[in-house]
Amino acid sequence: MKPFAVTLVAFVVITLGIVSEARAGGAAALRARHRAIATAQPVDATVPAFAIETAGDGGLASGNVFTTVPHSFASLTSVLRLPSSWCEITPLHLNVKSCTWSDAKEGPRITLYSGRKTYERPEDAHALPYAFELVEDGEDYFRVLLTGDEGPLDTCDYVIELEAIPVGEGESFVRLSYAYRYGLKTRMAFAGYFATLGSGKVGFSVVGADAHGNAVYVDGMEGMIERNAVRYQLAIQAYLDTCDLPESERFEGRIARWFSLTERHRRQLYELEQQEYLENKRREHSDQLRLQQAQATAILRP
Repeated sequence: MKPFAVTLVAFVVITLGIVSEARAGGAAALRARHRAIATAQPVDATVPAFAIETAGDGGLASGNVFTTVPHSFASLTSVLRLPSSWCEITPLHLNVKSCTWSDAKEGPRITLYSGRKTYERPEDAHALPYAFELVEDGEDYFRVLLTGDEGPLDTCDYVIELEAIPVGEGESFVRLSYAYRYGLKTRMAFAGYFATLGSGKVGFSVVGADAHGNAVYVDGMEGMIERNAVRYQLAIQAYLDTCDLPESERFEGRIARWFSLTERHRRQLYELEQQEYLENKRREHSDQLRLQQAQATAILRP
Protein backbone atom coordinates (compact mmCIF):
# COMPACT_ATOMS: atom_id res chain seq x y z
CA MET A 1 0.00 0.00 0.00
CA LYS A 2 1.31 3.49 -0.88
CA PRO A 3 2.17 6.07 1.79
CA PHE A 4 -1.01 8.05 2.48
CA ALA A 5 0.22 11.65 2.17
CA VAL A 6 2.56 11.04 -0.75
CA THR A 7 -0.13 9.29 -2.79
CA LEU A 8 -2.65 12.07 -2.30
CA VAL A 9 -0.26 14.91 -3.09
CA ALA A 10 0.98 13.13 -6.21
CA PHE A 11 -2.63 12.97 -7.42
CA VAL A 12 -3.63 16.52 -6.60
CA VAL A 13 -0.55 17.82 -8.38
CA ILE A 14 -2.30 17.00 -11.66
CA THR A 15 -5.08 19.45 -11.08
CA LEU A 16 -3.24 22.12 -9.13
CA GLY A 17 -2.02 24.39 -11.84
CA ILE A 18 -4.95 24.32 -14.12
CA VAL A 19 -8.42 24.56 -12.52
CA SER A 20 -11.04 27.09 -11.20
CA GLU A 21 -14.49 27.55 -9.82
CA ALA A 22 -14.53 31.10 -11.20
CA ARG A 23 -16.52 31.33 -14.41
CA ALA A 24 -14.78 32.44 -17.57
CA GLY A 25 -15.33 36.14 -18.12
CA GLY A 26 -15.19 36.01 -21.93
CA ALA A 27 -12.91 37.75 -24.42
CA ALA A 28 -13.46 41.27 -23.03
CA ALA A 29 -12.55 40.27 -19.48
CA LEU A 30 -9.48 38.40 -20.69
CA ARG A 31 -8.31 41.38 -22.76
CA ALA A 32 -8.72 43.63 -19.72
CA ARG A 33 -6.65 41.28 -17.60
CA HIS A 34 -3.95 41.14 -20.30
CA ARG A 35 -3.72 44.94 -20.34
CA ALA A 36 -3.45 45.08 -16.55
CA ILE A 37 -0.66 42.48 -16.43
CA ALA A 38 1.20 43.99 -19.41
CA THR A 39 1.35 47.43 -17.75
CA ALA A 40 2.22 46.18 -14.25
CA GLN A 41 5.77 46.65 -12.97
CA PRO A 42 7.34 43.19 -12.41
CA VAL A 43 8.44 42.54 -8.83
CA ASP A 44 11.23 40.18 -9.82
CA ALA A 45 12.71 39.93 -13.31
CA THR A 46 13.49 36.23 -12.75
CA VAL A 47 9.80 35.36 -12.29
CA PRO A 48 7.98 34.05 -15.41
CA ALA A 49 5.59 36.48 -17.11
CA PHE A 50 2.38 35.31 -15.49
CA ALA A 51 -0.03 36.24 -12.74
CA ILE A 52 -1.53 33.74 -10.30
CA GLU A 53 -4.56 33.87 -7.99
CA THR A 54 -4.87 31.03 -5.48
CA ALA A 55 -7.05 29.92 -2.59
CA GLY A 56 -6.90 26.82 -0.42
CA ASP A 57 -9.26 27.29 2.52
CA GLY A 58 -12.81 26.31 3.41
CA GLY A 59 -12.75 22.98 1.62
CA LEU A 60 -12.15 24.56 -1.81
CA ALA A 61 -8.77 24.58 -3.57
CA SER A 62 -8.72 26.92 -6.55
CA GLY A 63 -6.42 28.91 -8.74
CA ASN A 64 -6.27 31.10 -11.83
CA VAL A 65 -3.11 31.44 -13.90
CA PHE A 66 -2.75 34.12 -16.59
CA THR A 67 0.18 33.93 -19.00
CA THR A 68 1.32 34.93 -22.48
CA VAL A 69 2.33 31.99 -24.67
CA PRO A 70 4.81 32.70 -27.53
CA HIS A 71 2.67 30.99 -30.18
CA SER A 72 -0.10 32.21 -32.44
CA PHE A 73 -3.74 31.89 -31.46
CA ALA A 74 -4.38 29.66 -34.49
CA SER A 75 -1.61 27.21 -33.60
CA LEU A 76 -2.61 27.18 -29.93
CA THR A 77 -6.29 26.51 -30.54
CA SER A 78 -5.63 23.92 -33.26
CA VAL A 79 -3.90 21.88 -30.54
CA LEU A 80 -6.07 22.53 -27.49
CA ARG A 81 -9.41 21.86 -29.20
CA LEU A 82 -8.45 18.17 -29.53
CA PRO A 83 -8.67 15.74 -26.58
CA SER A 84 -5.86 13.73 -28.16
CA SER A 85 -3.52 16.73 -27.88
CA TRP A 86 -4.20 17.03 -24.16
CA CYS A 87 -2.99 13.44 -23.88
CA GLU A 88 0.33 14.49 -25.44
CA ILE A 89 0.68 17.63 -23.30
CA THR A 90 -0.34 16.58 -19.78
CA PRO A 91 2.05 13.58 -19.47
CA LEU A 92 5.03 15.93 -19.79
CA HIS A 93 4.30 16.75 -16.15
CA LEU A 94 6.38 14.38 -14.03
CA ASN A 95 3.36 13.30 -11.94
CA VAL A 96 1.15 12.38 -14.92
CA LYS A 97 1.85 8.75 -15.74
CA SER A 98 -0.48 8.35 -18.73
CA CYS A 99 -3.47 9.88 -20.50
CA THR A 100 -6.10 8.25 -22.71
CA TRP A 101 -8.95 9.78 -24.69
CA SER A 102 -12.12 8.59 -26.36
CA ASP A 103 -15.19 9.82 -28.25
CA ALA A 104 -17.93 8.43 -26.01
CA LYS A 105 -21.62 8.62 -26.84
CA GLU A 106 -22.08 11.35 -24.24
CA GLY A 107 -19.14 13.32 -25.67
CA PRO A 108 -15.32 13.31 -25.68
CA ARG A 109 -13.56 12.15 -22.53
CA ILE A 110 -9.99 12.00 -21.30
CA THR A 111 -8.55 10.05 -18.38
CA LEU A 112 -5.44 11.20 -16.54
CA TYR A 113 -3.39 8.71 -14.54
CA SER A 114 -1.70 10.44 -11.61
CA GLY A 115 1.18 9.08 -9.57
CA ARG A 116 4.55 9.73 -8.00
CA LYS A 117 7.34 11.72 -9.60
CA THR A 118 9.29 8.50 -10.28
CA TYR A 119 8.20 5.86 -12.80
CA GLU A 120 4.87 4.20 -12.03
CA ARG A 121 2.67 1.92 -14.10
CA PRO A 122 -0.73 3.47 -14.90
CA GLU A 123 -2.40 0.42 -13.34
CA ASP A 124 -0.82 1.47 -10.03
CA ALA A 125 -1.72 5.16 -10.40
CA HIS A 126 -4.99 7.04 -9.83
CA ALA A 127 -7.31 7.25 -12.85
CA LEU A 128 -9.27 10.49 -13.19
CA PRO A 129 -11.93 10.58 -15.96
CA TYR A 130 -12.95 13.99 -17.30
CA ALA A 131 -15.73 15.05 -19.64
CA PHE A 132 -14.23 17.27 -22.37
CA GLU A 133 -16.26 20.19 -23.74
CA LEU A 134 -15.18 22.68 -26.39
CA VAL A 135 -17.27 25.65 -25.25
CA GLU A 136 -16.02 28.45 -27.54
CA ASP A 137 -13.89 28.15 -30.67
CA GLY A 138 -14.04 31.52 -32.40
CA GLU A 139 -11.57 33.68 -34.29
CA ASP A 140 -10.66 35.77 -31.25
CA TYR A 141 -11.75 33.74 -28.23
CA PHE A 142 -11.32 30.10 -27.20
CA ARG A 143 -12.58 28.17 -24.19
CA VAL A 144 -12.38 24.49 -23.26
CA LEU A 145 -13.81 22.88 -20.12
CA LEU A 146 -13.05 19.55 -18.42
CA THR A 147 -15.12 18.30 -15.49
CA GLY A 148 -14.72 15.31 -13.19
CA ASP A 149 -16.91 14.04 -10.36
CA GLU A 150 -14.67 12.30 -7.83
CA GLY A 151 -11.01 11.96 -6.95
CA PRO A 152 -9.09 10.05 -4.26
CA LEU A 153 -10.04 10.21 -0.58
CA ASP A 154 -12.69 12.90 -0.12
CA THR A 155 -11.91 15.12 -3.12
CA CYS A 156 -14.65 15.87 -5.67
CA ASP A 157 -16.13 18.40 -8.12
CA TYR A 158 -13.06 18.84 -10.31
CA VAL A 159 -13.09 21.56 -12.96
CA ILE A 160 -10.29 22.26 -15.44
CA GLU A 161 -10.74 25.26 -17.71
CA LEU A 162 -8.67 27.08 -20.31
CA GLU A 163 -9.53 30.23 -22.25
CA ALA A 164 -7.37 32.18 -24.68
CA ILE A 165 -7.27 35.25 -26.92
CA PRO A 166 -4.81 36.41 -29.61
CA VAL A 167 -2.45 39.21 -28.53
CA GLY A 168 0.05 40.73 -30.93
CA GLU A 169 2.17 38.97 -33.52
CA GLY A 170 2.47 35.24 -32.85
CA GLU A 171 1.33 35.36 -29.21
CA SER A 172 -1.68 34.22 -27.23
CA PHE A 173 -2.89 35.20 -23.76
CA VAL A 174 -4.13 32.22 -21.76
CA ARG A 175 -6.05 31.70 -18.55
CA LEU A 176 -5.62 28.28 -16.96
CA SER A 177 -7.92 27.70 -14.01
CA TYR A 178 -8.87 25.05 -11.49
CA ALA A 179 -11.17 24.11 -8.62
CA TYR A 180 -11.91 21.04 -6.57
CA ARG A 181 -13.43 20.40 -3.17
CA TYR A 182 -11.83 18.44 -0.34
CA GLY A 183 -12.63 17.28 3.18
CA LEU A 184 -10.88 16.47 6.43
CA LYS A 185 -8.83 13.52 5.14
CA THR A 186 -7.33 15.61 2.39
CA ARG A 187 -6.68 18.52 4.74
CA MET A 188 -4.78 16.20 7.10
CA ALA A 189 -2.77 14.70 4.24
CA PHE A 190 -1.69 18.14 3.05
CA ALA A 191 -0.72 19.18 6.57
CA GLY A 192 1.52 16.12 6.87
CA TYR A 193 3.08 16.70 3.45
CA PHE A 194 3.87 20.37 4.02
CA ALA A 195 5.41 19.52 7.39
CA THR A 196 7.72 16.87 5.90
CA LEU A 197 8.48 16.25 2.21
CA GLY A 198 7.03 19.57 1.09
CA SER A 199 8.50 21.73 3.84
CA GLY A 200 11.28 23.25 1.74
CA LYS A 201 9.33 23.78 -1.46
CA VAL A 202 8.30 27.25 -2.62
CA GLY A 203 6.34 28.93 -5.39
CA PHE A 204 7.08 32.04 -7.45
CA SER A 205 5.28 34.87 -5.66
CA VAL A 206 7.54 37.01 -3.48
CA VAL A 207 5.92 37.50 -0.06
CA GLY A 208 8.74 39.34 1.74
CA ALA A 209 12.47 39.52 2.32
CA ASP A 210 14.81 37.86 4.82
CA ALA A 211 17.34 39.59 7.09
CA HIS A 212 19.82 39.71 4.20
CA GLY A 213 17.37 41.26 1.76
CA ASN A 214 16.82 38.05 -0.23
CA ALA A 215 13.37 37.31 -1.60
CA VAL A 216 11.10 35.05 0.45
CA TYR A 217 8.71 33.03 -1.72
CA VAL A 218 5.24 31.71 -0.97
CA ASP A 219 5.13 28.13 0.31
CA GLY A 220 2.48 25.62 1.41
CA MET A 221 -0.58 25.02 -0.74
CA GLU A 222 -0.25 28.33 -2.62
CA GLY A 223 3.35 27.44 -3.49
CA MET A 224 2.29 24.02 -4.76
CA ILE A 225 -0.43 25.55 -6.91
CA GLU A 226 2.06 27.97 -8.45
CA ARG A 227 4.68 25.31 -9.14
CA ASN A 228 2.25 23.09 -10.96
CA ALA A 229 0.65 25.98 -12.80
CA VAL A 230 4.04 26.75 -14.31
CA ARG A 231 4.68 23.07 -15.08
CA TYR A 232 1.50 22.93 -17.14
CA GLN A 233 2.19 26.24 -18.82
CA LEU A 234 5.59 24.91 -19.84
CA ALA A 235 4.03 21.64 -21.03
CA ILE A 236 1.83 23.57 -23.46
CA GLN A 237 4.80 25.62 -24.62
CA ALA A 238 7.03 22.54 -25.03
CA TYR A 239 4.35 20.85 -27.14
CA LEU A 240 3.93 23.88 -29.39
CA ASP A 241 7.69 24.47 -29.61
CA THR A 242 8.18 21.00 -31.11
CA CYS A 243 5.23 20.73 -33.51
CA ASP A 244 7.50 21.49 -36.49
CA LEU A 245 9.79 18.54 -35.78
CA PRO A 246 9.40 15.37 -37.88
CA GLU A 247 6.69 13.25 -36.27
CA SER A 248 9.19 10.53 -35.34
CA GLU A 249 11.21 13.07 -33.30
CA ARG A 250 8.42 14.97 -31.55
CA PHE A 251 8.09 12.91 -28.38
CA GLU A 252 11.82 12.99 -27.62
CA GLY A 253 11.89 16.67 -28.51
CA ARG A 254 8.99 17.45 -26.17
CA ILE A 255 10.30 15.72 -23.08
CA ALA A 256 13.74 17.29 -23.59
CA ARG A 257 12.19 20.73 -24.18
CA TRP A 258 9.95 20.51 -21.10
CA PHE A 259 12.88 19.62 -18.89
CA SER A 260 15.05 22.45 -20.22
CA LEU A 261 12.23 24.97 -19.66
CA THR A 262 11.75 23.83 -16.06
CA GLU A 263 15.49 24.08 -15.40
CA ARG A 264 15.21 27.85 -15.86
CA HIS A 265 13.29 27.81 -12.57
CA ARG A 266 15.28 25.17 -10.71
CA ARG A 267 14.64 26.69 -7.25
CA GLN A 268 10.91 26.02 -7.63
CA LEU A 269 10.63 23.17 -10.12
CA TYR A 270 13.56 20.77 -9.65
CA GLU A 271 12.56 17.23 -8.68
CA LEU A 272 14.63 14.82 -10.81
CA GLU A 273 17.84 14.90 -12.81
CA GLN A 274 17.35 15.04 -16.56
CA GLN A 275 18.33 11.45 -17.37
CA GLU A 276 15.93 9.98 -14.81
CA TYR A 277 13.07 12.19 -16.01
CA LEU A 278 13.67 11.25 -19.67
CA GLU A 279 13.91 7.54 -18.92
CA ASN A 280 10.73 7.64 -16.82
CA LYS A 281 8.81 9.43 -19.56
CA ARG A 282 9.94 6.98 -22.23
CA ARG A 283 8.63 4.06 -20.19
CA GLU A 284 5.40 5.89 -19.35
CA HIS A 285 4.89 6.81 -23.00
CA SER A 286 5.08 3.13 -23.93
CA ASP A 287 2.51 2.39 -21.23
CA GLN A 288 0.26 5.12 -22.61
CA LEU A 289 0.44 3.79 -26.16
CA ARG A 290 -0.45 0.34 -24.81
CA LEU A 291 -3.45 1.71 -22.89
CA GLN A 292 -4.72 3.74 -25.83
CA GLN A 293 -4.36 0.79 -28.20
CA ALA A 294 -6.20 -1.51 -25.80
CA GLN A 295 -9.00 1.04 -25.53
CA ALA A 296 -9.28 1.35 -29.31
CA THR A 297 -9.33 -2.43 -29.69
CA ALA A 298 -12.08 -2.77 -27.07
CA ILE A 299 -14.23 -0.24 -28.93
CA LEU A 300 -13.83 -2.08 -32.23
CA ARG A 301 -14.48 -5.51 -30.72
CA PRO A 302 -18.10 -6.66 -31.47
